[in-house]
Amino acid sequence: MSKSIVRSGLLSLFCVSKLFSVEFIFIEPNLIDLERKAFARNIQKVEVDGQVVFSYSESKTEINESIKNQLKNSKLIEYVGELSKRARTLHLEHYGDFATVDEPNTPIFTYLGSRMGTGGPAVTPRRIQLQDSLLRSDSLLILADIKRRQGAVTLQDFIDQKYFSAVVVHELFHGIMGDIYGQKIFEMKARSLSRVGHAAQKITDPFLAYMEGMAEAIELAAQEMFPKEISAKVVNGENLDQFKLN
Repeated sequence: MSKSIVRSGLLSLFCVSKLFSVEFIFIEPNLIDLERKAFARNIQKVEVDGQVVFSYSESKTEINESIKNQLKNSKLIEYVGELSKRARTLHLEHYGDFATVDEPNTPIFTYLGSRMGTGGPAVTPRRIQLQDSLLRSDSLLILADIKRRQGAVTLQDFIDQKYFSAVVVHELFHGIMGDIYGQKIFEMKARSLSRVGHAAQKITDPFLAYMEGMAEAIELAAQEMFPKEISAKVVNGENLDQFKLN
């Protein structure tokens, strides 16, 4: 993979002159054991084109109106969603052999809930097929509350304290890196051996440092580009005093 192509691709991403709405599709995993958490080993798999992929279905659960409104009306999320479409277009142009199945207009597969854990919002590279429509994606956006021993920060806390869109675009930018690198992102992730989290003071590994650094950069840029949407204050939640996301 040419570093010059990746570099030029990243630079060209930010030249967005027109915004279009971003489509989020809420999905849930098809579990093997309905009583257990939705961890990878407990999700049904199917074979598609010689690859084992996770089986999901469109969610039948009523989605919180506050969250739907935030995803629909945020100009920041709209902006980064357009960057994602541009990244996918660039990738398909340059890397056919390693291309992700995600096309520019593939909706953002989104899981809302706590059955995948309570580590907070996240994006994970994951090969998914929807059982209903056979729609495919290589990326999953997880929207979950954060729970720690000292307390919790909920998605509603982020909304109330004007930081929800910044958290979402941080995660979407992880997805954009996946859009740029395509199938190679799975290979890169496999070489990431760090298991200490990614707090600023932690020593991790090059992959994790690079991915988190890029997402942190766009999160900081968002505060300057969309100041009316984003608060620069530390987000607080239940029983927490100046708890800050890692």
